Amino acid sequence: MDGKQLGLPWSMASITMVYNPEILARAGWDTVPTTMEEFEQCLDDVAALGEGIVPYGVSTKDDTCAGDFMPWLWTFGGAFFGEDGSVTINSEAAVECVKWYQNMLAKGYIAMDTGRSEARQMFAQGKMAFYDDAVVAKGQAVSNGVAPEDVVNVCSAMPRPVLNAGDQPQSTMWGHMLVIFEKSEYKEQAADLALTLVSDEVAMDYFTNNGMPPVTVSASEREEVKNDAYLNGFLESTSTARLEETARTTNASEVKSVITEELQAALLGQKTAEQAVADMENRLNAL
Repeated sequence: MDGKQLGLPWSMASITMVYNPEILARAGWDTVPTTMEEFEQCLDDVAALGEGIVPYGVSTKDDTCAGDFMPWLWTFGGAFFGEDGSVTINSEAAVECVKWYQNMLAKGYIAMDTGRSEARQMFAQGKMAFYDDAVVAKGQAVSNGVAPEDVVNVCSAMPRPVLNAGDQPQSTMWGHMLVIFEKSEYKEQAADLALTLVSDEVAMDYFTNNGMPPVTVSASEREEVKNDAYLNGFLESTSTARLEETARTTNASEVKSVITEELQAALLGQKTAEQAVADMENRLNAL
């Protein structure tokens, strides 16, 4: 339209960390850890519970592995790419982040062969204390029999722990846009569907059952939206969210595959953290 690509916002929030307050309470934590030192202590306390609970379901397989690794890399001060688009993954920060992953696995705080779907299922079953997800994590809990109003008791959002007190918590922007293709034969019908999807009636249904925040002023100003504890946890994290580094690349899946494969090699003891990070750089530069 007038030379610009336009989209109608349909959802917005960030991918951050969610936790089970009931599990944390049993482990002796009434508040969430805010620093990585506190986070590791909390994971240790959760691990001591036994009961088959995985302390942290960070993704260690498929593209979600690279997605979860990214904000932790930011937490350590690293990045996949520089502002000029050059590959900057081979850094001391990245090496320290990979070593941290290795240490977490060695202590049993995280597990191999965990993707987003596996983490969602285990978390919904009360067998995981923390994992990373978008605001729609609520929908998984509701589909497993938790009443929408009770979800916050077993699934709440939290800012990602920081390396040093005072650092900015990291999370990844997340959302969806509704678009109409220029060559579509059914533009009017598509527009009607888009307006229906963002209507207050449909938006409030989404909000109630999967936590997705409304994008319209009319719906977002409702008291039940403004006072929702579950949603506010995500909005707090969204306030400091960053654009996912591969969002504007045409080869995002290839980039994520490289990161995932090299991180897995480090976790399996096939490579040192230094070698894995160096290979990430070499392979990304070759793409």
